[in-house]
Amino acid sequence: MPDHVLELRGVRKGYGNGAPIVDIASFAMDRASRMVLAGESGSGKTTFLNLVSGILDPDAGEILVDGADLAKLSGRDRDAYRGRKIGFVFQTFNLLQGFTALDNLQVAMMWGATPRPERRSRAEHLLERVGLKEHLHKRPSQLSVGQQQRVGIARALVNQPVLVLADEPSAQLDRSNAERVLDLLKEVCAESAAALLVVAHDALVFERFEKVVQIADLNRKP
Repeated sequence: MPDHVLELRGVRKGYGNGAPIVDIASFAMDRASRMVLAGESGSGKTTFLNLVSGILDPDAGEILVDGADLAKLSGRDRDAYRGRKIGFVFQTFNLLQGFTALDNLQVAMMWGATPRPERRSRAEHLLERVGLKEHLHKRPSQLSVGQQQRVGIARALVNQPVLVLADEPSAQLDRSNAERVLDLLKEVCAESAAALLVVAHDALVFERFEKVVQIADLNRKP
């Protein structure tokens, strides 16, 4: 088993004019990591997120997720690897509107390694864990925004990833729901032994995490 679930080595990504927006000598996370990546708009947070998820290729360097260099995988293999190894929690939830909460998780499990007969029970277990036992068969439009985000958290963990990425996960929530969702996200990632990286610029998020890293501090200075 690799020492780190996520490792960046000499990673650089620039604009068309060559100016780097991400230029990181080294960065690593192990399974116990629960951290926030902070920075103002335009600081490179989204680019960083797209790089470590394999959506973007770096101009230089290596990005390893559970030991595999994403840039060396073919497009299809990378998509499959991402589906198994990385869970996403989106700011806008990104739930399938025509499907129930239970269906949303089972569709996500098509990327994973869980045998078909076990998918329903695992999906039910996770939805119950995030407090949605009574809402398994409701569609997103029948759920509150806080409940929708909890479906998103359960979905992110359904394939037992090594790394969970959360992009401004509390941005659509009021303070009370945001605090509950952020604490729940940390708890379920710890229970699942998944590293957690939250990308945010909100002070509320910073208050709920012990480790906050500024992307400006990661980038190499000119």
